Amino acid sequence: MFDPSQYDTKGPAEAGAFCHLRDPRNASVLLMDGETPVGITMAGEESDRVRRVERAAFDRRMEVAQLGQGAAMKFDTLEADNLEKLVAAAISWSGLEGSAGKFSPVTVRKFFEMYPAFREQVQTFYRNRANFPAAPPKS
Repeated sequence: MFDPSQYDTKGPAEAGAFCHLRDPRNASVLLMDGETPVGITMAGEESDRVRRVERAAFDRRMEVAQLGQGAAMKFDTLEADNLEKLVAAAISWSGLEGSAGKFSPVTVRKFFEMYPAFREQVQTFYRNRANFPAAPPKS
């Protein structure tokens, strides 16, 4: 019998996974002191925390459209909405405490704004369901 629960991606997306950052110049894995992985634990795109931000952005766009203030969306608005989803998805970080500061939504947002190459890595990571594997099927 087919068991769809073996394909659950929402649960793992909620739990999050570690996105190991890579050097944007040569794609080598970043380590602090040669040992500690540098990266960010991210919830997946299907997590409730990301969906809440996505719904709020959609609702704002719909309100603007219904008020007749134009249906055209500006790139800056879309970019800001995507940044807010990334900030919402960030659960914690490792190896960035000294350079980027203590983990918080404010410092995460600032980090992503200052380092677009890392923002892109994390965005690609959290959108990929394969990074949030479901539990193996029960025998």
